[in-house]
Amino acid sequence: MPAGGDGAIRFSAGPALTVQEAPATKFGAMKEGFTTAGETVRVYTRRNTDGSPVFNGDAVTWDGSAWSYDNIRYWNWTSSSDYYDFLAVYQPAGMAISPTFDNAAIPLRLSASYNAAAAQYDLMLAGTRRKYEDENHLSPVSLEFRHMLSAVTFKLTNLSNATQVRLDGYHFENIVTQGTASVSADYDSEGNPAFAWSETSRQATPTGGSVSASAAELSGRIPWTVGTNRTKTVDLYDLMIPQSHEGKIGADGYPVLVVDYTPIGFSPGHAEILLKDIPVTGGTTPITGWEAGTKYCYEINIDPDAGAKVRVIVMPWDDVQAETPGLLLPPDLTL
Repeated sequence: MPAGGDGAIRFSAGPALTVQEAPATKFGAMKEGFTTAGETVRVYTRRNTDGSPVFNGDAVTWDGSAWSYDNIRYWNWTSSSDYYDFLAVYQPAGMAISPTFDNAAIPLRLSASYNAAAAQYDLMLAGTRRKYEDENHLSPVSLEFRHMLSAVTFKLTNLSNATQVRLDGYHFENIVTQGTASVSADYDSEGNPAFAWSETSRQATPTGGSVSASAAELSGRIPWTVGTNRTKTVDLYDLMIPQSHEGKIGADGYPVLVVDYTPIGFSPGHAEILLKDIPVTGGTTPITGWEAGTKYCYEINIDPDAGAKVRVIVMPWDDVQAETPGLLLPPDLTL
């Protein structure tokens, strides 16, 4: 039998949150990495032979050079069949999120609700299992966080060589705005936990874009004017729940992008484009929906005479292994 108390439980969760060229968001939410002291994740852990959790929402905080938490916990290996399940959620600064941890669930489950029409933040979950039989069973626990949301923005191109175009506003309708994201200790053959969305709710209410941003956030951005043969990119991302564009409300309530614009000197324009009909840039096939951990930029091309046409650019939202060692060193250990 392996002895109990085989050292402190430490964590590594470095670049898992890295987003290259991290853009601004309405809530400063898209993570650039754990670079600021005070960054926090909340950890939930149960050993397979225990009835109570080892970690139960404990804050594990980056102090600028190492990860730390209060009341050091130690590995307690009592059998070669022992294992620990670690689930974690990123705690955005200033956001009052309330994860639900089902310690009695088989498999173990951690979930968090999200409402895109309320406070947006980069909802990220992680999960991993540490077994006694693992060669590295005393090493720091590496947490690989997954972006549970889709990041959506757009850019506007004025195709006219004679008339400026003003963007007056944009938003989405008939989209899923509320739901519950979860990570479960239900691992595939490669050791990846199960991530899922449930309890989703589709709303006709305008969401995202200029209707979900404050006056301060829109200042200098919307409304703004695009010169002739020029392009401007909105530097605000909406963080949306992954969803199918084939879902709908009622008979005809498919997800739609609504754009209001004014060619200077002409009557205002209003476009409503079904998301399921928007092709990928450079192709003719529409995407079927928004996926977690993916960025979407809708390219809106406006011709004062012909109206608006839209395509979408699909980009990965850099999921990176959390391998940078941010090690907690308990009082009795030194480098």
